[in-house]
Amino acid sequence: KHPLDYCLMHADRALSNGHEALVVLGGDRTGPARCVAHACELRERVRARVPGLALGGWANPHRDPKAQVDFLEERGFTGEFFLTQVVSHHDLPAVEAFLKELRARELPVSPLFGVFFYRSAKLKTLERLAKYLPIPIEGISRDFESGRSAVEVCANTIASLRDLGVNQVYLSNLPFLIAPKRLSEIEELLGSS
Repeated sequence: KHPLDYCLMHADRALSNGHEALVVLGGDRTGPARCVAHACELRERVRARVPGLALGGWANPHRDPKAQVDFLEERGFTGEFFLTQVVSHHDLPAVEAFLKELRARELPVSPLFGVFFYRSAKLKTLERLAKYLPIPIEGISRDFESGRSAVEVCANTIASLRDLGVNQVYLSNLPFLIAPKRLSEIEELLGSS
């Protein structure tokens, strides 16, 4: 969605600011035109200009596992890792199907599964989020209704992913000003289970 020069400058800045990796996504096909047709083309350009960055891509376990792994297996993918769309402990069948396909093909790229930090079960908020992300509204609502805290709900998802053999996650939506505190609380819960 940005001009190619801007995208390449962003990669330059990332490396100069000490970042070791950058996720390169293709973007939606609505709105402004992309500077290249596919994310793999942009990764190729970034790699040529900033060879010191590890580059990542994207996959969505909520979609057809075969098609998603096909994207990762394409010769032009050129990524060392990939992020996934956020998942929850309520999405485990989709995650298992995705992992089964990924493991069957023995891809050399590492996944980092997305975990969303649900701060509450306010229906209006969850419905608004569901316009952009796959939100298991009923399951998350039940979690909070049963007395679980936001930290416990998040830790439950990470523990469930660990049980499936997922060792790397990224957290989305941690409250900025208290992110270190929340992260510490999540880690403490995971360490005790």
